[in-house]
Amino acid sequence: MMDDPRPDPGSFNPDPGWFEEPVWFDREGRPIGVRRYVQLARDPAYRRVGLTDVGDVRVSTVWLGLDHRFGPGPVPLIFETMVFGGDLDGYQERYGSAVAALAGHDQWVARVRASRKARH
Repeated sequence: MMDDPRPDPGSFNPDPGWFEEPVWFDREGRPIGVRRYVQLARDPAYRRVGLTDVGDVRVSTVWLGLDHRFGPGPVPLIFETMVFGGDLDGYQERYGSAVAALAGHDQWVARVRASRKARH
């Protein structure tokens, strides 16, 4: 009988650098384990940075906890702003701190308002 050349679906062979850097962070940017992440992620108030509705458009900024750099970068990207609806639907931006995320949220709200004024 010939051996199956395909990898065992139950095996996990990550890139050697996979576990060298932390991937989960609290809102202050401190590395945390996955269990602490789960505890924090269950709290909607902890996750929410900003939520603004401009007419039928929603701007939402949240703590992600998981580093979304996906490559080299100066700081973990653990916050995200997204626009839902309107001309800017689907736009997003990620940040490395709560302060930057809040400022980014305010900038996206201003962009949405400007976009709506230009349309009317």
